Amino acid sequence: MATKKRKFLIIVIFTLLSLIATASYFVFWNNTKSEFSRAINKGDWTAAEKLISEGNFDSDSTAKSYAIAILNFKKPNGNYVEGLNQLFKALSYNPTIHFSLTNEQIKTTLINYLSSTSQSQKFLFTSQLELKNAPQEWKDFFWNFFHDEAVSKQSVDAWSNCFRVANTIEQSDMALHARRGLFLEFESFHSLGLNKNEILKTNPCYTPILENIDRIHNKHYSYSDLFNISFDKNNYLSWRYIVADFNTTDENGNCKGCNDEQAKNNSLEEFKELLIYWEEQKITATNEQIITSWYNSLPLTEKQKWGSQFYTYLNYFQHVDQFRTEPLYRDPVIEIEGKKYCIGQRMCLCEIQNDTLVMVAQFVTSSKNAAKSQGNQHDFDGQPRYYGPKCKITSRYWDHQFAYDSLDQKRDKLLGFGSQHVITYKGHVPLPNFMHITPDDEFPGAKGYVNGIHEFAVGGKRPGLFMGTPISLGCVRLHDYPSKFVRWWTPKNANFFTCYENSRYIQIAPN
Repeated sequence: MATKKRKFLIIVIFTLLSLIATASYFVFWNNTKSEFSRAINKGDWTAAEKLISEGNFDSDSTAKSYAIAILNFKKPNGNYVEGLNQLFKALSYNPTIHFSLTNEQIKTTLINYLSSTSQSQKFLFTSQLELKNAPQEWKDFFWNFFHDEAVSKQSVDAWSNCFRVANTIEQSDMALHARRGLFLEFESFHSLGLNKNEILKTNPCYTPILENIDRIHNKHYSYSDLFNISFDKNNYLSWRYIVADFNTTDENGNCKGCNDEQAKNNSLEEFKELLIYWEEQKITATNEQIITSWYNSLPLTEKQKWGSQFYTYLNYFQHVDQFRTEPLYRDPVIEIEGKKYCIGQRMCLCEIQNDTLVMVAQFVTSSKNAAKSQGNQHDFDGQPRYYGPKCKITSRYWDHQFAYDSLDQKRDKLLGFGSQHVITYKGHVPLPNFMHITPDDEFPGAKGYVNGIHEFAVGGKRPGLFMGTPISLGCVRLHDYPSKFVRWWTPKNANFFTCYENSRYIQIAPN
């Protein structure tokens, strides 16, 4: 009996202690919240920050998040983005807790702040804002604010902010499309105040749109002018065009230098699905025996699935990719036999991918000798010009290094034209992978119709030594692998834009 009484007494004591502890906790907790509220109402930001920093809210993370949010919205120069993130965090745990600031009060504060702040501060704000757990009301608020601003300002930064606060795939796509579209229209781009030269240095594929490259008529081209009209616009072959950047000096008169940037095979439309599959299956794409054995072992249905891509890749590997060399890098100035040559010419292979212009590859090249007369036609300001600003690739001839087989014939049929004939210089020197450059009809004075792109085959005792500077007889020269790739990649009638100014078309480096 005594034992039962002791047990009962112990239970009573522990219960009382628990109640006392709980009551003490609530008294303390209520005191903490009251102290914090008094500090906020008095504008005693130091006291409020001290209550948070000393851990008085740590036992209740939701209340701590609310406290940080209130502090940042109430005190002068508060960190609004931190306040919002803490508010969203608290709401995700307990959406019913009363907050001492209404949504409308916070929105008014934010609108005043965002309407007067700098673009760099808005960029920082949207990049740090965490909307993942925010209520839909807040997601809609930020989308509407930044979307309205982007529509009004039509700037890259404004659409970037809009993109970062998008909360659906449709909103993201719309903001991204609008931002990219600013680079596809001459007037809209030049209203942005961006550094055109820096952009074109990185991606010259935008040059026909963003510069008046037609210096004969002093005009630029449009997005629609880039397409190869020999193919339907849904066909990837219609998306391919070439930009020949023939200036050897930059806008400041300094020799540029140039280098190859080779294509990534798994980005090529012809067989990228196959290469992705091989990568997943750990099949070595650069071993012809392995890939041939793989294909031969497939059941009939799988052969039908992969056959077209496989044979296209096999043709590409046998006649192009296995000749890939290390990318060529050329310094801005090279000295040959006591003369200093200015280097900077490049040929850029471009592709239209919806609202983006992508540079697939670029190769060091060499065009007509700048030391010889260029005066076949003249620009609007009287400067002489040799090549037409817009031309077409009207032929695709063969490489004497290979026999022309059935896969080559199939490939050429797909690209619109191809011949097994090898063009020669003076009837006996092969010009491998020759493709005629034919000027557009609006440039009847251009002499490009007698010229083309080809692997260099002439050039004295050291052919290729001068690559990167204008020194050819008129054709556009490439090294061995680039010439093979360009012929394989380029469809008939692809547009070929030449970009250069006579004052920057320099062979001998300026002192």
